[in-house]
Amino acid sequence: MLSEDDVDNATVALIDEKAKAIDPDLGWQIGPIEHGTRELAISAGGDTALFPKVREVVSLAPKLQHWRIIAFKLRLQKILTVAMDGVTVKPDTVRFSLSKHGNSVDVHLFTDRPGPAEIDEKIGCIFLDEALGEYDAATKVDELSFRQVKTMDEKSTTELQYLGDDVDKLLR
Repeated sequence: MLSEDDVDNATVALIDEKAKAIDPDLGWQIGPIEHGTRELAISAGGDTALFPKVREVVSLAPKLQHWRIIAFKLRLQKILTVAMDGVTVKPDTVRFSLSKHGNSVDVHLFTDRPGPAEIDEKIGCIFLDEALGEYDAATKVDELSFRQVKTMDEKSTTELQYLGDDVDKLLR
């Protein structure tokens, strides 16, 4: 049976080495153990031009006991705190609004926490991947903005934890 301790630095280094040998632009993410199986998501980093390569790699991947190799990072059940370049943003400090454009949406993220705009944009992309999953974030979202506001407008915005469900409902 697979345990949380089964992924050590050597395993991570081996996965990274093999992934880079296939294509240096592809990424990967190891998920938690569920029902004795751990997921390894092959990622295009949101680059839709790499989506066919991701699918190819997953289709050719060997079948490994206690591992499931999947295409694209999946939605997270719980959006995580993101720390980057000395800036930490907790998901409960971010709200959102949506606007629909045909078969896609614009996502507007808002925070009342001051910080550098370029870091906020990167953090916004990470939150989007966590809330929607890599594939939906790249194919269903037209535009993403991350704005700092003095006070949160709770009537016209929604808590970040509901982003995935709200995008699904809006695009049905």
